[in-house]
Amino acid sequence: MTPREEIAEAFRAVQSTLEKGLQATGSEDAIVAMQHRFENIYEAIEADEDYVYLAQETIANFFIMHPNLTHVIPRELLWRLGGSCLHFLTDDEITEFTRQEEQLH
Repeated sequence: MTPREEIAEAFRAVQSTLEKGLQATGSEDAIVAMQHRFENIYEAIEADEDYVYLAQETIANFFIMHPNLTHVIPRELLWRLGGSCLHFLTDDEITEFTRQEEQLH
């Protein structure tokens, strides 16, 4: 599986879980907005376009708008997206991900 396919798969899993959480809050507008943003990410991935900034922006926006549901976003996804998503990782998590990457190389 390519890195793009892995990211798309991770986003599909996250999207499903987030939709369930938003349904519990009764926020239909938030569900529609989230679905639209995720579809834009999938389209960019499939078209082999740069999706990273859009993905970072989507995740950062979700952390701000729905902090009660952010625990379902995998920490590894935040690390792999980098950029503004790194702000949501602890220093210890960043150190551990860095250590793991150094061991691979």
